[in-house]
Parts: sequence; structure tokens; C-alpha cells
Amino acid sequence: MTASNDEAATTWQESIAELQSLLDASLEDNRDANLQLSSLCSTIIFNSDESPPESVLTAVRTIYLRVLLNLGEYSKVVEFHSKNNDGSTKNTLEVAYALYRLRKYDACRKLIVASISNADATNIVGEEGSSSNNATDRVLMHIHAQTLYRLGETNEADQLYSKILNNTNSEEDNAMDADEREDTLSNALANRIANYTPGSMLQQDGTSMVSWLEEDESIRQLIESYGEGGGGEEVGDEGGEEEMLQNYDLAYNLATYMLVSSDARSQSQVVQAKSLLEQAEKSALTILESSSPAEEEEDDEDGDTDPANDDEEKQKMLLLAEREAGPIRANLALANVLLGGEDNEMDALRTYLTLLTKTAKSGTEQGNLLA
Repeated sequence: MTASNDEAATTWQESIAELQSLLDASLEDNRDANLQLSSLCSTIIFNSDESPPESVLTAVRTIYLRVLLNLGEYSKVVEFHSKNNDGSTKNTLEVAYALYRLRKYDACRKLIVASISNADATNIVGEEGSSSNNATDRVLMHIHAQTLYRLGETNEADQLYSKILNNTNSEEDNAMDADEREDTLSNALANRIANYTPGSMLQQDGTSMVSWLEEDESIRQLIESYGEGGGGEEVGDEGGEEEMLQNYDLAYNLATYMLVSSDARSQSQVVQAKSLLEQAEKSALTILESSSPAEEEEDDEDGDTDPANDDEEKQKMLLLAEREAGPIRANLALANVLLGGEDNEMDALRTYLTLLTKTAKSGTEQGNLLA
């Protein structure tokens, strides 16, 4: 009997490895592949002739929930968890993300806080001195921080972002890569913007205090690269400029934070913010323009290029570019207002009038890079 169970477990483990491989190979926007995975997992969980070993069932449930997340089936994730919750912290990450996407922020916070209270989940909060800060923990911490931000608890969110960014793990497999760090910094800045109160950065002697965010090396390098009249001149090579093209949301949020807190900043820092916004606008437009050639080349190879479709696609890209550039241009106008002078103020007025006219014509709201 024991041998039979062991044999069954091995067979199921092989099935799990195949499932995981399929999941890793399928992109988030590959709906057909994810539907196949969902069907396969559902069969194992709900319609198996024999009950698989608990360890196998646990793994399949995790894969199933992640596939549902890929499909945008957030309500199904929450429903599945409510029906199969055994009181443990299993799949806290998947359920918390689903609740966040459903905008059930209070329920999301309660779930994460409850998981923290369990002895096997103490590392979730990333306490100083903790030996664990792996990728899964960081993602859950990030969801927690974003949830606090959405609930307006920005001071607590700021503390959590500080822990995420400063509690680094030296193990290569668990290290935070550049993209993850930039996304986290961008969200931390958005939280700071929402939390800022005029005068809060001024000390009793009238000097400005420096926040932990501004001491971050990535932030310092970004500011130094685009100083007064910088425009990227200090980046030095095309490789550095290309990297900047991928981070216009970070540059936008950093510049916005500098402008919002301008009461505690020098004129030169407002100029730096303006330079960051100018580069962010250029980068946003460059990314959108460079996203279409590959598709055009593919159509040319097939020999079935449709000019009408090309024009329609270009029009969509143009509208998307305007949507992305809108809030950047609005803050460029704000920078000009803060800098003062007749020329700057006229430029700001022209920008605001242009944005209002375009918004009225399109009947749509401008994008929000802080989201």
C-alpha cells in the first residue's frame, strides 16, 4: 500500500513538473495557453478519479490560481480560496493580488496582516535582521504597500517601501533586478506625492531634510544624469540613454515629487525636475514609436500588408502617445510656473490651453502615471 502511494506521488510529481513548465512557457497575454492550463488543473483538482497526494494537490492549486490571475479571473481566485481555505497561509500572495485588483483593499490588508501573525510567515513583513527577503516575500510586501497607499495610509506604506528597497538579499536567485527596483521606486515616489504636506520637509532652521528615497543610489544617479540643462548629456553613451527610455514613469514620478515639494527645494532642483520631465516625454514617445516596426516587418514577410490597417494602427499609437505624454506635459507647465518669468509663464499657459483643447476634442481623460 505504501509502495503504491509512493509510486502515485512520483507520477503526480511528474505531472506537476509538466504543468509548471507549461505555466512558465505561457505568457500572461497568451489566453489560449492559459485556458488549457486552467482546464488541466481544474480536472486534477475537481474531477480526478482518485485523490492526488496532498503535496501534489497543493502545487496544482497554486498553479491553478496563478493561471486564473493571468486570465484576469480575480473573483474566481477569491471564491476558490473562500471555499478551500484551511486556515493556513497557503496562496496568500495569489489571493491578496486578486483582492487588490478587485479593489477590495481592506480585505487585502486584513489577509496579509493575518498571514503575518503566523509563525511560518513572519518574514513577509521584511523585519530588519530577517534572513529572508526572497522574491515572493517582496511581491507580497509590495502588494501590502500599494494597498496601504490606496487606503490613504501613506506613512505606513512609505515605511514598507523603505524595507523592501533597503532589505537586500545577497543570494543571486533572490536578488531584486533593475526592473523590479525601478517599479518599486516609482510606486514609492507616487506614495510620497500623495502624502506630501507643504512644509513637512523643512526643518526648524529652515533647511530641507533629505528623505531615504533621495539617498537611494538609483535616484541620485537619475538626478545627476539630468541636472540643470542636462537633457541626458551626462549619461555619456547610447547604452545609458537607451536604458533611460524604459524608465519614463520613474523619471515622471521623481520629477513630480520634486515639484510637489518645491517649497523645500532650490530653483536649481526645479530646473532638474523640468529636465527629467522633458526626457520622460521624449522617452515615452520614443518607446511607442519603436513598438510598431517589428509588426510592420512581420506583415511584410507574409506579403499581406494592408495600408488601411497600418493607418489605423498608427492612429491608435498616436492617441496612446498623446495619452501618455499628457500628464508629463501638464507637469512641465507646472515647472515653468514655478520657475517664473514671462517666457516660462507663457509656455505654461500655451501648454495648458493645448491640453484642455485636446481633452475636449477626445472626450477622454488624460492618463495617470501615478496609478
